[in-house]
Amino acid sequence: KTAAGGVGAGSLVREVCRESWRVRMEEKQTASGGLTKSGRAGGASMRQQLTDIEGELARQHEECSRLGKRTEVLEAEDTRIQSMAQSLVSDLQAKLRDDLADLRQELGIKLEEQAAENKRLTHQVTGLRDENLSLQERVSDLERKVRTIQEELTE
Repeated sequence: KTAAGGVGAGSLVREVCRESWRVRMEEKQTASGGLTKSGRAGGASMRQQLTDIEGELARQHEECSRLGKRTEVLEAEDTRIQSMAQSLVSDLQAKLRDDLADLRQELGIKLEEQAAENKRLTHQVTGLRDENLSLQERVSDLERKVRTIQEELTE
């Protein structure tokens, strides 16, 4: 079965090849060289199978196209989030530097307290990076699905 729920194109092609071979053997055995009734039925069956294969390939192509568009959307979203995350990191680092300098000058906060704030902000940055990695994994999963469908189409 394919991801779209149909029969895989590769197995249909193999079945058509077997049927074609069977029909050729029957033709060779027919003394007049004409098609037997079963040979004509086999040819109709092969034509139907070819039509089915063409339909399945069209469905697979549509699914690949849909997944490709979805992947593009996710990649654009990932790029946007990465850009936002980088901007947030820069803003947070700048804010941290400003806050630490102000706190030192205005409040005389001890160095240990400043280190604790730095650690907290670093943890936030790590959280943003983890979220970004999660989105990248989602994109990779979709890319793998697209490759799987493309491989099925080539079978």
